[in-house]
Amino acid sequence: DEQQADSFTARNSNMSGDFSFITPLNISSRPYPILGVTLVGPASLSPFPLKERGYTFLEATPLYVGEMHAQNITFRNDCVLGRKCRNQTVLIGGVVETPRFWG
Repeated sequence: DEQQADSFTARNSNMSGDFSFITPLNISSRPYPILGVTLVGPASLSPFPLKERGYTFLEATPLYVGEMHAQNITFRNDCVLGRKCRNQTVLIGGVVETPRFWG
């Protein structure tokens, strides 16, 4: 609604100016999309082993993108062709607001 749009604009100073938002008319009677996205690991560890991949799941919706719970994920590289075996632990978590639907 307009109150949420004003709140979002107030917290994001780079949005001063003439922005308009398209908001759902009646969200209670319409489907609400929640897309699942996975992260397989940092590019520096690629390629990843087939049997020991450290996937993590993110949600993408019209209101936010991210993972609700912070967690440490240990990613491993594939030790092939003489590559040194390495692990990297990364803290994954948190969400960011999407600027809703731009008009």
